[in-house]
Amino acid sequence: AALSLLDSLDKERGNSTYRETIRRQIYARTDNVDAQIDDLQTNISENPQQEQDYLNLIFVYSENGEVDKAFETAQKLLEVNPDSELVHLALYKFYITQNEHEKAVNSMRILLGSNEIDEVTKYQALNDFLLFVAENPDLEKQLVELVNIFSENENNTKVFKQLGDFFLEKGNKGVALEYYMQALDNEQGDFGLYKEVIKLQLELENFAEVEQVSSEALEIFPSQPWLYLVNAKAHNGLGSYKKAEESLMAGQDFLIDDAGMEAEFYGQLAIAYQGLGAPGKAAEFEKKANELQTDHVN
Repeated sequence: AALSLLDSLDKERGNSTYRETIRRQIYARTDNVDAQIDDLQTNISENPQQEQDYLNLIFVYSENGEVDKAFETAQKLLEVNPDSELVHLALYKFYITQNEHEKAVNSMRILLGSNEIDEVTKYQALNDFLLFVAENPDLEKQLVELVNIFSENENNTKVFKQLGDFFLEKGNKGVALEYYMQALDNEQGDFGLYKEVIKLQLELENFAEVEQVSSEALEIFPSQPWLYLVNAKAHNGLGSYKKAEESLMAGQDFLIDDAGMEAEFYGQLAIAYQGLGAPGKAAEFEKKANELQTDHVN
């Protein structure tokens, strides 16, 4: 009765990861695989157009290690309904397992563009494919294409941060930065994301961008001393030494028991004062920075 109710809800509202989880719990509790298979095969014989029965049967076979039978069932569903979108929830996994790149990408395109599949399920499938691409870097262009399909269809940009993490781990910092910036357009309350963007911009010595992004971040997180520090680094890099000094002085008020960061503050003040033509002050703060660094190491 519970399975029947789940099937009717899926038919009425579309596929759901949550309901699929409940379905798995039911199957686990009955612990009668043969009966499950018989019931589903009977349902398919009586109503061959009902997609959910095929999908349930695919799941039962997959859970019990009968991969060939699961794939055979998916092919039968395609014969009955060549335009089925739901079947690709199973097919993309088969194709990934079999290392069939083109077919896996095609199934992902259909799955991510479907209106019958919920956003959470699509996101999980995209994460599976991302892990697949990590082992098959020749599919990176297709990954970007699939991410764009997902973000456009679901109006979901959180995946851009995940894509930034992916490219950063692979050492492609320029591409990672592009995706972090896209994510930042919609996730401006994420301080960690600001840090990733600014750190990459600093590594690339994009001082103008660091100044702009850190200034924007300071409007949202005005008590974060690290933002004042990187803002000053950007100004020093641009030769705006007075602005660097002002940022550092403002940020000092928020430094609490962080000798390492305090030393960086003094180091940047030394650079600012040197640029402002005050070598005495520069030497004074450089000395303070060195002393703090020594104490911090010890």
